[in-house]
Amino acid sequence: SVLETLSLILISPLTITIKNSPTGILLLTSTTKFPFTNTTMSDIESDVGGRGIVFVNGNLVVDVNNNIPVGEFLMVIVSGDISINESVSNTEGVFVSDGSVIAGGESDNQLTIEGVVMAGVDAIFTRSYVDHVNNNTSPAVIFSYRPDFIFTMPSELFGGLIEWRED
Repeated sequence: SVLETLSLILISPLTITIKNSPTGILLLTSTTKFPFTNTTMSDIESDVGGRGIVFVNGNLVVDVNNNIPVGEFLMVIVSGDISINESVSNTEGVFVSDGSVIAGGESDNQLTIEGVVMAGVDAIFTRSYVDHVNNNTSPAVIFSYRPDFIFTMPSELFGGLIEWRED
């Protein structure tokens, strides 16, 4: 599963301990249990300040707008589904789901997702506007890539990604 694969990349019991780094990233060891089960973005905001690497053993409901300023980082790794409520108009971060990522329903506002979304099963974006005429002139969901997340990503994430050279 995506969660197990990322856990193996992220977790090195010889070098990483449970601590809050100066950048606010929560680092985990292999003996650490998932800090959240079936949670919401508002819980992540209140419990860990909405920053760091957060594991969710279950589903995540993005129930509030969140903003990640340049220079900060949020990655949420979910074993289940990620659902984005109709009331949310902006969410930012790196979102990884072993299941589906879903943004449906109707809203008066456009949904902007800034960052990266990865779904192990399906990415389902069926959101539309309450006033259906707007669907013809403006997308109800837009994605905006955040390259700054690459530079603020904790170095522990890079360990198993790419290591090659040309001789």
